[in-house]
Amino acid sequence: MNKIIVLFLIQSLAIFHVSAQVQTYAPLSGTFTSFDTIIKDFLIKKKFTDDVVATFAIAKAGKILYKQAYSTDLLLNIKPHPDLAMRIASCSKPFTAAAIRLLSSQNKISLDDTFYRYLTTGNNAISLVLPGKSLKDPRVMQVKISDLLNHTSGWDTTILGFDPMARMVLIAQENHTLNRPLPQQIIAWMLSNYPLQQAPPAPYAYSNFGYCILGRVIEKASGNSYINYLKMELMQNKMNSLEVAQSNKQFPHEVQWYLNENNPLSHFTLACNDQIFGYWVDSMDSHGGLLSSAPDLCIFLANYWMSGQKRNLGDKGYSGYFLGSLPSTWAIMYQHESGIDFAFLMNTRSTDSPALDELYKQLAAAVGTLPASVTA
Repeated sequence: MNKIIVLFLIQSLAIFHVSAQVQTYAPLSGTFTSFDTIIKDFLIKKKFTDDVVATFAIAKAGKILYKQAYSTDLLLNIKPHPDLAMRIASCSKPFTAAAIRLLSSQNKISLDDTFYRYLTTGNNAISLVLPGKSLKDPRVMQVKISDLLNHTSGWDTTILGFDPMARMVLIAQENHTLNRPLPQQIIAWMLSNYPLQQAPPAPYAYSNFGYCILGRVIEKASGNSYINYLKMELMQNKMNSLEVAQSNKQFPHEVQWYLNENNPLSHFTLACNDQIFGYWVDSMDSHGGLLSSAPDLCIFLANYWMSGQKRNLGDKGYSGYFLGSLPSTWAIMYQHESGIDFAFLMNTRSTDSPALDELYKQLAAAVGTLPASVTA
């Protein structure tokens, strides 16, 4: 009897079945069956369980060609749909890069400016050292905004041994508070206590910390908050789902998040972030803290290249991708040389880290099999 009731409820929600294990929640399309198959097989192969939700959207010139939502559970706390907003982790960085380039094109900043001089002088100057302390490494004053943008600033976590953006709990403890440290406080803690690992401009070294600093450059140059500048100026209010994710609350259109495929996070509490994550996602805004839907990410991809350069609607001839990965998040953004773009989001990640790269490659290969009527 219980099984019959469950099936009745599922049918009443107009859920379309892909298999006994993975459900889809929007009308299917024969043209894009290969993408559904890849994602379905991925979810089954990785054995994701309970309330795991993924969304996918594919577009050309900003027009959504197909969008879908998938889950591995029939009874979720919210009905999945393709426009569901999810955390996008490091896929936030192309937004930051685009904002920096836009401000530069408007002559509000120069990429050749040093970030330290820019942020600590003039109107709305901020302090970037802790009270009673000074810069640990004077070479910081030589780091240009372009160095932060290109990951050549001289901060290198492989040499340092840790990521400053994952030291938020320690910073809060040193401040004798339970409150999350603001990005400016994280920057001051780092600059007061640790030197650069290499002199700028340095060899490429991926840096979350560098993009945290860029968020503060955006705020000072625009006179607005980071997220409001992205929403109103960068995207001209075209992305309704775009937000900075919150550590201690859940947006109405968010689903349950999972630390990995077997560990649910029951609530967005401070304790959860302290004990499990070691960071507050809202303090990661400009390097890994944004929230968006997959279709909205395709709008961004239609207007900006992955590097942050402006893209004219319909431009093609370039392929690039960006991956995002944090506890509770896997994300993919992709631009194909044909002009096709896609985005994939998921509310968990597997302990099998290479799996996300494998999924990206399979989905990217599937773009190449689309009929000419779609890609032309």
